[in-house]
Amino acid sequence: MSYQEISSALVKNLTVHLPTREVNLTGLINNMNYSIRVLASTDKGDGKYSDPEFFVTNQDVPSAAPINVRGHNTSSTSILVTWDEVPANEQRGNIRYYTVLYKETEGGVESRYRLIHPRLVLS
Repeated sequence: MSYQEISSALVKNLTVHLPTREVNLTGLINNMNYSIRVLASTDKGDGKYSDPEFFVTNQDVPSAAPINVRGHNTSSTSILVTWDEVPANEQRGNIRYYTVLYKETEGGVESRYRLIHPRLVLS
């Protein structure tokens, strides 16, 4: 049996002995596309590989925060906050939304905003 990350040229092989006809591949990368092929072997050698089957591993939570968070006041009652995406290799899935937390520095109550676009004006 062989498997490969679609974005990689490296093919990994795994031998599974009879009577087993299943294997749990572990240590794979989150949210990665894989192709998998299986072949049977006898004492004389290897047969042909099956047609490839394609799978995507599950997503996980991002392993890093958005970068370059910045802001500036746009009026006496508002602040424009912007940021860049979580680095692509740290996203581990499709980012659906961002949550912005803010509070007054002097003992204020924390507020949350959930948004889809990386630009927010707090007013």
